[in-house]
Amino acid sequence: MENKAVVLTYRTADGNVLPIEYHETLTSTAALAREYARAGYPDRYCVFSEAQTDATLTGARATDGTATRGVFVSCILRPLFFPSQAAFLGELCAVALASALEMHTDRSIDIGWISDIFCEGKRIGGCALESKLDAFTAYEYLIVTFAVRVDERVFPCRLSDLMKQVFSDNRASAPLRMGESILDRFFSLCRELQTPKKFMDEYRRRFVMAGLPVVYLDGDKRKKGKILGVDQEHGQLLIEQKHGDIHKISGRSRLILPTRVHKRRR
Repeated sequence: MENKAVVLTYRTADGNVLPIEYHETLTSTAALAREYARAGYPDRYCVFSEAQTDATLTGARATDGTATRGVFVSCILRPLFFPSQAAFLGELCAVALASALEMHTDRSIDIGWISDIFCEGKRIGGCALESKLDAFTAYEYLIVTFAVRVDERVFPCRLSDLMKQVFSDNRASAPLRMGESILDRFFSLCRELQTPKKFMDEYRRRFVMAGLPVVYLDGDKRKKGKILGVDQEHGQLLIEQKHGDIHKISGRSRLILPTRVHKRRR
């Protein structure tokens, strides 16, 4: 059951004030943000929920309509840059999510392809991008979605969050504070979108799938290979084929990816 919304505000590190529409439970923050974007809601309007029945991005497999607890936030953007200038936006979102989550846990947070988030070998979250172009092939809107399952063993409630909840308002929950951290980190990194070397170095450092076997489509044929890593120049996934040749993939629709990986020590 979806609850009545409360609109809060949050000032990010770059000085901008974000409206955050808070929900306890939603079917999908992305679906609601899409509805709002089509209705003309402004740049940086965010939809947040602490539980969601559509938890595909988190790797959850509930099929009985049960809501998954966590951090779910979708932000409407009306960017001035063109889609051709946003080639590394998925990787930027993954770095923003991983680095923000690590502020709330003592565990290492890793990245899978393209923007899956892993903790101790298990997929716990991810990012998604959805856009609509206008007649000039510029963005009419862009929706960025972040989602992560919150396990209190991994993300224990911090004393500072408890204090904020007591002294500010009853919506100042730990998941909401995590959501604010994610948005803060995302908008800080957005300034580097046109010069991606810095966040791509962190992306490759956190990338946890190197060395894993993978099944991929090459034309109409299903093939097996081994993931080598991520291309430095174009951000493509590098797959070593059976005879040693390197196959490059830009998206993820032609891949069958694992949801568990070996725990990596950094």
